[in-house]
Amino acid sequence: MTVSELSAKEYSALFPHRPHLFNSVEFAELNRYKCASVHYLAFSDSKFRGGLIAGECDGTLMNPFSAPFGGFDFNREPSASKMIEIVESLKEWLHGRRCAVTLPPAFYAPGSTEKSVYAFQQTHWHQESLINHHLTVVDPAEYTSSLDSKSRNKLKRGLDCCHSFAKLDTRSHADIERAYRIIAVNRARKGYPLRMSLDDVVATAPVVQAEFFILSIDGIDVASAQIYNPAPGIVQVIYWGDTGEASECHPMNLLAYHILKHYSGTGIKVIDVGPSGDFDTLNPGLADFKESIGCTPTLKFRYTIN
Repeated sequence: MTVSELSAKEYSALFPHRPHLFNSVEFAELNRYKCASVHYLAFSDSKFRGGLIAGECDGTLMNPFSAPFGGFDFNREPSASKMIEIVESLKEWLHGRRCAVTLPPAFYAPGSTEKSVYAFQQTHWHQESLINHHLTVVDPAEYTSSLDSKSRNKLKRGLDCCHSFAKLDTRSHADIERAYRIIAVNRARKGYPLRMSLDDVVATAPVVQAEFFILSIDGIDVASAQIYNPAPGIVQVIYWGDTGEASECHPMNLLAYHILKHYSGTGIKVIDVGPSGDFDTLNPGLADFKESIGCTPTLKFRYTIN
């Protein structure tokens, strides 16, 4: 198996079908300023077997370099033995350089993700994992009945409050800023980093088919969500949060319910709510909250080698 570097145009033509949008050339080129260089790699023997986009950041080859996850691209899912060859050839091509590859949760690319995990393990890369949560989109009544009694009561109290839920206009800078402002307040209140600036959010929105939602109680905006469309049948919560106001109405429980209700019947099957912590630590409170609103935990893996 050999590794060759392609231009962005060549890579896009060679791998037109991607498991998710974070592997797109368009997304990589939008964010290339965040790293020293971008490498478009193709793995081949008698034919092209797979591809990988990586950015060189502070001496480390990162896949992804500005996204929640990346992984390999394939036109046809490889066998387990070919997957091992691909990872072995990547290891040889690195010539001792440090590299980190973060794979998507398995529901984005069933089969190929598991084979990637196996190949990295077999070729002795260092493995780390974190908890990722997702909601399966069902009828709202079925969703409500699946909650435990405590969560159902919180949702009922929220639904009894005078509230409104709306999808905002992605073409409107003012609407995007309206949602972003709430996220900024939420992150500052909780002491969490906010890695995307408002300009970043505005520039990225059309590439990722972003959607923005707002929850208001008694006419005051109290919670919002920024959601991407990364793959067929899947949407992903990039940011969501509340301002801490109207806590008696449980705005985050309400927001989750209305987002699920919005996507019910649209063809969306999964709402990826994202990780509950990072590769170093779990945020127990966040994980507990996500499971209280009906989320299912899965693992997301990162593999590194020096």
